[in-house]
Amino acid sequence: MYWTDAGTKFNRIERSHMNGENRKVIIPSGVLGAPRGLTLDLTSKKIYWVEQHANKIGVADLDGSNRVTLISNHNLLNQPARLAHYNGYLYVSSERTNNILRCEDDGSNLILFRRTRDIPDGVTVVHPGMQTGSNSCSRNNGGCPQLCLAVPGGRVCACTKNDTTDCLPSVVLVPSTLQCRLAS
Repeated sequence: MYWTDAGTKFNRIERSHMNGENRKVIIPSGVLGAPRGLTLDLTSKKIYWVEQHANKIGVADLDGSNRVTLISNHNLLNQPARLAHYNGYLYVSSERTNNILRCEDDGSNLILFRRTRDIPDGVTVVHPGMQTGSNSCSRNNGGCPQLCLAVPGGRVCACTKNDTTDCLPSVVLVPSTLQCRLAS
């Protein structure tokens, strides 16, 4: 999994396995403005992100190498918030202008794709062709009672945990039986 960390102390992009192990910073602080949205192109093994306050769209290999700014300070790109990649295009939401923009995934031909009535908080492309593949959790939830987290070479079972604001006790996984029980 990949995520942006944009705050007062760090502005970076990180990744880890679904269970949180093998966490790694792939684009470090000091290189980015405030990264907001990101999207992956698994076919070309690229990660794209927007830097909202710097009005930029960037791209790199999935390991963070070969980092390039695709678009910077274009008149249409005004506080980009989220983006999605599909079929050679990037779709970008702009919070300031209520627009959805589109450009080719090399950053060329940026256009106004749609104007919305309200602020578009995000943009997602859903297509049957993007819903392929399988992993150790694909069948029968990987044999896990609650959560099945796919990791390289297999899966890790986990239980949901409730914090104190839920007023419910924590639940833990008993590895030997793969059963969830209340924490003692």
